Amino acid sequence: MQQFETHPIIRVSAGLMAIAGGAIAIVIGVFSLIAKLEGQPPFLWAPVIFAIPASMAMVFAVLFMLGRFKEAPGILLLSVGGTLLVSASLAERNIGGRFAGRNVPPTPIQDAFLVGDITILYPMVLQALLGIGLIGLAGLVVLLRHPKVSFTRLVLSMVCGLPVLALAAAFVTPITRLRPRSYFETKYADDPAQLHAMLNSSVLSYMMSPLNTFMLAVLSILGLFATIALVSASGHFLIRSLEAGKAEDAKP
Repeated sequence: MQQFETHPIIRVSAGLMAIAGGAIAIVIGVFSLIAKLEGQPPFLWAPVIFAIPASMAMVFAVLFMLGRFKEAPGILLLSVGGTLLVSASLAERNIGGRFAGRNVPPTPIQDAFLVGDITILYPMVLQALLGIGLIGLAGLVVLLRHPKVSFTRLVLSMVCGLPVLALAAAFVTPITRLRPRSYFETKYADDPAQLHAMLNSSVLSYMMSPLNTFMLAVLSILGLFATIALVSASGHFLIRSLEAGKAEDAKP
């Protein structure tokens, strides 16, 4: 397999990010153990357990920073970043809960290390963000092998994906973010049912509310097919942008 020289800036950046993420996991794990030794219930076993894979990922990233693992840097950084992200999500129940669509209270550590009551949410969020950053670097390493081809396809992927993101944002954003509540209270003062419907509408539903049933059905069907087509095209171009950096296709 042909080896690729990863730019030193990427190697150092990846190493420092992994060191920071691993250090966060280790410190939080130590805090949890100290809280247990001080007799503070309950024992937070998750931060202790998941500090182990995070610290192992840190070791691999440091070796990569020092010039090892030249054969598959993208896979290595993807694994390290994924480990930090998953470890943080499982160690802090609030992060994992949000991925599952649930609002779970942050995990507290009482009297840990003589600093009073603290929560591990923000350190774990930082660790998760560092993991996401490493995953991004993994993709960048592959894209830089054939930048002209890869980035052209990546731009096409973004062009196809942006309308879907805009549609999703309009679907979940309340209309009260764009128009003040007082506007609807004045306009629908004599119709409490319509007022309640408007105040609980999203931007998308508010924009489509003037349409009759037939037009609403037609636009919904067309929008569904268009969304499927754009998501498929975006995913296709994204995969093709990464495929351009395959080892067997790379130039010496």
